[in-house]
Amino acid sequence: PPDEAEQRPALVQHLQELFQHFVPEGLAAQESFQQLMGKQLPLGILTDTIAYALQLPLAIKQQLLAEANVDIRCRLLSRCLEQKVHGRSDACGESAADDFPPRFSEN
Repeated sequence: PPDEAEQRPALVQHLQELFQHFVPEGLAAQESFQQLMGKQLPLGILTDTIAYALQLPLAIKQQLLAEANVDIRCRLLSRCLEQKVHGRSDACGESAADDFPPRFSEN
């Protein structure tokens, strides 16, 4: 839809800004990030690359892969990253059920 196409540059910019919070410190990582962001990647490729690079819960990755609309996929990923940036403990639907394999019991 035309409205989504007009909003796409802002979505890309916002996603890049959020992802920068997760780029490891160090010259090589920062240079790689700048090279990636310097390219005019389509939103779908950018979204998929960022989702792959981050340690997101499996359920979130599956939800992102199942979403065919790239604008919605970008918004879902952005919302997840915003929660992580703001330190929400339940960010991106993380729960104890996402821990696999389970931890050994104290017994």
